[in-house]
Amino acid sequence: MLKKPKTFLTDRQIEVLRMRKQGLTQEEIAKHLKTSRPNVTLLERRAFENMGRAEATLEVVNQLEIPSTVTIMQGTIVTDIPRLILDRADELGIKMGGSCMDIFETVRLKSRRKIKGHHVATPIAVELMPDGTL
Repeated sequence: MLKKPKTFLTDRQIEVLRMRKQGLTQEEIAKHLKTSRPNVTLLERRAFENMGRAEATLEVVNQLEIPSTVTIMQGTIVTDIPRLILDRADELGIKMGGSCMDIFETVRLKSRRKIKGHHVATPIAVELMPDGTL
């Protein structure tokens, strides 16, 4: 059995939200869960409050400018470095502030001793900031 990830939502709140997504009314959900409609209303309202808190928390974290680390592994061809960084930025929803050449030059200049010829000789840890800078 899969382990349920920890969230800000209770199992009951998730159940109510799933049923609402399926198009059930609060009254129908109350009958299905053998509870009252006001209780379903409360569960739904608290679920949205919890989701709002989670979103606000993520916004604060983004404002703290906490970087995400992209590790460029040994043996990587240097021309692949910008693609690896841009792929990770896309996953995180970060808009990069420069071209592929800008990214390549920044990493190359800061990691000179870790690049030999056309390959990464020693793993390079690149910190990707929420504002798109390295």
